[in-house]
Amino acid sequence: MRPLFLRIFDVKPYLSQGVFRELRNSVIFQSVKPVLGSIQWQNGQDFCPDTLYLESKRLRKLQQKTVKARQRGLHA
Repeated sequence: MRPLFLRIFDVKPYLSQGVFRELRNSVIFQSVKPVLGSIQWQNGQDFCPDTLYLESKRLRKLQQKTVKARQRGLHA
């Protein structure tokens, strides 16, 4: 099994562009939900999974027990 890593994606560079400007409102920004391997906000703004992966930064390697717990829907 290949190692899994926790990653972080910075939305800030997008907040001055087109439909993403609306996300500067914290209430709207906090409406984000996971959808089909991506994320989406209440008014339809989203990022494709490729963008999230390619433009994110690796933070740390996840422990196997953490990965297995998350797969079962538990928080470790």
